[in-house]
Amino acid sequence: MRFLGKKANLLPRIDALLRARGLEPPGLFLDPFTGSASVARHMRQRGWRVVAGDLMQCAALQARAALGFGRPPAMSRVLQAPELEEFLRSAEGRAAVQATALPSEALGPQAPHALEEYWPLRAVVAFLNVGAAGAEGLVFRQYSPEGPAGRGYFTPHNARRIDGVRAALAAWRRRGLLDELEATLLSAALLDAVDRVANISGTYGAFLKSWAANALQPFALAVPFIPAGPVGVALRCDAAALARRVECQVAYLDPPYNQRQYPRFFHVLEVLALLESGANEEEVEADLGGTTGLPRSLLEDRLSRFCMKRQRGGAGGKPAEEALRELLVGLRARHVVMSYTEEGALDREAVLGAFSQVFPGFDARRDVQEVERKRFRSDADRSGREYRRLDGRGRNRVAEWLIYARRPEPTVLLAGGQRAFAWAAHA
Repeated sequence: MRFLGKKANLLPRIDALLRARGLEPPGLFLDPFTGSASVARHMRQRGWRVVAGDLMQCAALQARAALGFGRPPAMSRVLQAPELEEFLRSAEGRAAVQATALPSEALGPQAPHALEEYWPLRAVVAFLNVGAAGAEGLVFRQYSPEGPAGRGYFTPHNARRIDGVRAALAAWRRRGLLDELEATLLSAALLDAVDRVANISGTYGAFLKSWAANALQPFALAVPFIPAGPVGVALRCDAAALARRVECQVAYLDPPYNQRQYPRFFHVLEVLALLESGANEEEVEADLGGTTGLPRSLLEDRLSRFCMKRQRGGAGGKPAEEALRELLVGLRARHVVMSYTEEGALDREAVLGAFSQVFPGFDARRDVQEVERKRFRSDADRSGREYRRLDGRGRNRVAEWLIYARRPEPTVLLAGGQRAFAWAAHA
């Protein structure tokens, strides 16, 4: 998904930081702001057992799909559905399965084995792409120009296809043909496919007035990749609450850094995730309004204090600063890595001051790296929009702070003067 602040490009630097401090799997790795789950997926592949969380349902759903399977699912019940059996017996169905590509990550020396292992998932995805009938559901009515709301997030054809796949998945769930994890995996594939054809410039805060090239491409699910590594856990929850519950070797923190509340800028994906998680469609649709179809009340519990530099209405208090301090104090992690941009709601003094207060021995000169990167822009450079140029940075360049801290190792004296460490890595 096209999430703000996606950290895929920062992964080599995070890996290098962990290795430099001797932090290698196995162990428990906490990712409480998982977002697109790129860090969670990568750390699982490195051998960590990952616990991930996010306030957003769409992010938690993606993380469950990335962490919840040890191998591609057999999909045995849904493959026995009459419509699937008929589809797979037909020449059209066999051709559709053959044309459905393996995930690129599954190719290479293991491709022959992967062809067999991924066949059930390929067959189900092929049916959803070719055999599932279109429908005029919530997406068509609320987010396509031919619907009564007249919003231009998806072409009418793609909106009907999205609603058709949604209807097929809902019917399979009602008939008991998908277990919870299988439904999660296919729902995550649906969200990825939706995002690929969305008529937006980067977020869902507005739709484009004319159709973008990607929006005119046909909607189609891709076969999701099942990463290797220990099976993990993903929850929709507040980061500070999760941090207090999980004792781990390493925690990676990637909190929101600007005033863009994710539920308001990714509301279309969140609405779909709500529906895929069992929310009542009539109630959800009744809550949508305004130019963009933003839910009026359903997403209020997903607003983050990290996006609030000041209290609403100008009252006293600094929510983002207080939220960071609360998170750091509650962490039950032996080692902490945090990424934060110099353009964030919190300045360097506030961020490093919080680390200094919570972690004895923290040294900003030693424990902070600056990683220069290209600024995220939701519009094209050619739009003419000017962003503030930071001192010492080129146009559209900003620095990411990569911060490391560790807690002092508490010890317990045993008989004979031996010491036992209270912190331990968890396999």
